[in-house]
Amino acid sequence: MIKNNINTKIIGNNIIYYDEVDSTNSIAWDIALNNKNCEGTVVIANTQKSGKGRGKNIWFSPPCTGLWMSVLLQPKLNPIHASKFTMLASLAVADALRNVANVTPVLKWPNDVLINSKKISGILTEMKNETDIINFLVIGIGVNVNIVEFPSELRNTATSLMIETNKEISRDELLQHLLIEMDKLYLSFQSDGFLPIRDKWQEYSDIDGKFVKIKNFPGNGNSEIFQGQAIGIDEDGLLIVRTDTGIQKKVQSGEVTIL
Repeated sequence: MIKNNINTKIIGNNIIYYDEVDSTNSIAWDIALNNKNCEGTVVIANTQKSGKGRGKNIWFSPPCTGLWMSVLLQPKLNPIHASKFTMLASLAVADALRNVANVTPVLKWPNDVLINSKKISGILTEMKNETDIINFLVIGIGVNVNIVEFPSELRNTATSLMIETNKEISRDELLQHLLIEMDKLYLSFQSDGFLPIRDKWQEYSDIDGKFVKIKNFPGNGNSEIFQGQAIGIDEDGLLIVRTDTGIQKKVQSGEVTIL
């Protein structure tokens, strides 16, 4: 039904549905390992027992209440470009939420979608790569749609469309819009590069000028923590922060807390 109601070029050309899985990212990863051509494949489940969040966090994925899904992409690019696709996916989610539920989300760099300062969606991108080329990306997307109540440990930080709009939202309609928006953005990336996506992403973001605490993961196995003022997103999708000492740092991957 979903495929018959979308006219996408790449995203959603193959949709695989499960009632219950441990993690759609794990399923998608195995598919990619065993299929040379899996570009645009979508794995979606009604519920996840061990949905993946960032770090070792579990994504709360109760049955019949959200979009728990992963999208497989195979861009023939250097691995340094991988983080751009996290931003691309979060922008697609924001556009779909606005179109279907008439809400105004805020994008928090690099992977969260917020409403009223609470997380309604998160993106987890996992990559298999060689030194100079991406083999495949698994982009995990969780969207809280019709969740009425969260566990106590999440109530202060998470929300859903049901909570925000006080009405039930069609998961099928939201999924269709999300796949269409993601397909448009992926095609735009291929033809026009990342800058138009970065510019549109920033229209949903309110981080510019905010004072932030950064736990930075530079990619060398170490991490560093520092504070400063966020001054924008560069042409590669990196967060630019002016530290307390006046030095500008570019953050490729990390956790951001607005102070």
